[in-house]
Amino acid sequence: MSKRPDILVYRNQPLKECEWQYRDDPEAFIWDILGVRGMFKKSLEFVWSVAQNRKTVARGCYGSAKTFYLACIALWFLYTRYNSRVITTAPTMRQVRDLLWAEINSLHGNAKILLGGKPLQNRLQLGPKWFAIGLPASQKNESAIQGYHGENVFVALDEASGIRGAIFELAERLAVGGDDRIAAIGNAIDPLSHYAGLFKASDWAKIVITAFDTPNVVYRKQIIPGMVSHEWVEEKRKKWGENSQLYRSRVLAEFPMSSENAMIPLSWIEAAMNRYEELIEEVREADRKLSEEQAVEILAERWAGRKALGVDVAGTGEDDTVLAPRIGSLHMPLETHHGLTTQEIAGMIVIRHRQGFEAAADVIGIGAGVAEAAEAQGVPVVKVVGSERSDKQDATGSFGFTNKRTELYWTQRECLSPDLPIDERHILPRDELLMEELAIPTYTHVVGGKIKMENKDSVKARLGRSPDRADSTVNSLAVETGAFAYSITRNEPTQPAAHQDSTQSKNRSRTGRRW
Repeated sequence: MSKRPDILVYRNQPLKECEWQYRDDPEAFIWDILGVRGMFKKSLEFVWSVAQNRKTVARGCYGSAKTFYLACIALWFLYTRYNSRVITTAPTMRQVRDLLWAEINSLHGNAKILLGGKPLQNRLQLGPKWFAIGLPASQKNESAIQGYHGENVFVALDEASGIRGAIFELAERLAVGGDDRIAAIGNAIDPLSHYAGLFKASDWAKIVITAFDTPNVVYRKQIIPGMVSHEWVEEKRKKWGENSQLYRSRVLAEFPMSSENAMIPLSWIEAAMNRYEELIEEVREADRKLSEEQAVEILAERWAGRKALGVDVAGTGEDDTVLAPRIGSLHMPLETHHGLTTQEIAGMIVIRHRQGFEAAADVIGIGAGVAEAAEAQGVPVVKVVGSERSDKQDATGSFGFTNKRTELYWTQRECLSPDLPIDERHILPRDELLMEELAIPTYTHVVGGKIKMENKDSVKARLGRSPDRADSTVNSLAVETGAFAYSITRNEPTQPAAHQDSTQSKNRSRTGRRW
C-alpha cells in the first residue's frame, strides 16, 4: 500500500500551492484536504466567519458538531500559515483532551493527504515556532497561555460558556495581528457569563445554530450521523417543555432567562461539575497512570469535611436505588442499584457507616423498612419525609418553604450559588442524568411568603423517570440540617470539632445552616 505524499508540509514549510489555494478558503481545505463532507449552511457560516472576521462567537444546540468544525478551522489555520500558533482552550483538561483534541487527532489521521507532524493528546508540532497546543482555561494556566505570541495566532475557545472573562482578555492580547483570529463556541448555559455578553458586543461576529438549523432535523432523517435528530428534539420538547431552561439551552441555543423560576440554574450545575473535573485532573497530573476511579479515591482521602450519605430507595423492579456519598462540599460519584431488597440496601448503609458516613434516607414507602433494618444493626439514619412541613427559611431570611423537599432542593441551590466563595461551593460529579434532574424542577412563590417546588409527580412525568439521582443528592444535606428531627435515634448529629471551629460561626451567619 503506497504512502500518501506529504504535500502540505515540506522542510518545515507549507508548500506555496497550499498557501495560494487554501489560505483564504477554509471550505476548500476542509473538503479537499480533510475530506469532510458533512457541511451544512450554518456550519459554513461559522467557518467563513472565522476566515473573514478577527473575532467570531458562536453558540449552538446539543449535537450540532460545533467542536468538530472548530477542529477543522484549527487545522486549516495551522497548515496554511507558516509559523502559525494555534492555542486551544476549554474549562477543563478533560474537555480539551477528549473533545476538541480528539476531533483534531481524528481529522489529522483521516485526512485525504498526509499532513505533517504527529498529534499528541494536546499538542501538534510542525516546527520550533509552528504548532497547535491545548490548555485548560484554569487560573493557574493564565501565565502559560499569555506566553504564546507570534506572527500568526489563532485562539480557539471551546465550551466557552464555562470560561472566565480573564481568559478572553488574554486571547485578545494574543491575537493582535491583522491575520490573527479568535473563535469562541459553546452552549447557551450561563446568561451572566462573559461568553454570553459577547453576543451583545459590536466587535464580534455572531453565529447561532439551533436544532432546527441542522440537516437531520430539517429533513427528519439521518443526513449526518451523530448529529442531533428530529426524534431527539421532539422527545425533549415533550419531556422538558418549550419554556424550560434545558429546552432553551440544548435545543434552541438560547440562554436561559435569568429570571426563570428554575430551582437550580443550569449554569450553576455546569460550573459545579466543571470544578469536579478540574480537581480530578489536578490529581491525575501527578500520575498519568491513575484511572479516574483511582483519582476519585485519592481526592476523597484528601478532602476534609463531614461525611454524609444521601439515599433514595426504590422498590424491587421500580426505578433505581441511588446512594449519594458526600464529604463536606465534595459530592462523590453516585452509586445506582436496581432490584435490591431492603436488607441489601440497609447493608450498604451499614458498610458506609463503618467508613464514617452518616446516612439520610427518604422514608416514604419502602425507605422506612430500609431505615428500620439499618437501625436494627445499630446504625442511625436521618429520616427524610419530603411532604412534611418546613419551618426553615432561606439564607437571606426572606422566605420559607412549603415542605421539606422544597427546603432540601433550595439548600442545594444555595450551596451551588456563585455568591459563595469558590472553596465553599458544592462540587458535583459529571453526570448528565443528575444535571437534567436538578435543572428540570421549577418553583413558585405562594401565599405566606413561601416557596413551593414543582411536585414530584409533575417532574417525573416530564423526565419520564423518577429523579432518583437528584433526590439522593439533596437528601445528603439532611444530615447537616438535622435534623429534621426525624433521626431514628432522635439525636441531632454533632459536627466534628475541627470543621466546626473553622467554618460553623461564619456559615451560620450567612446561611443559617450548619456547614
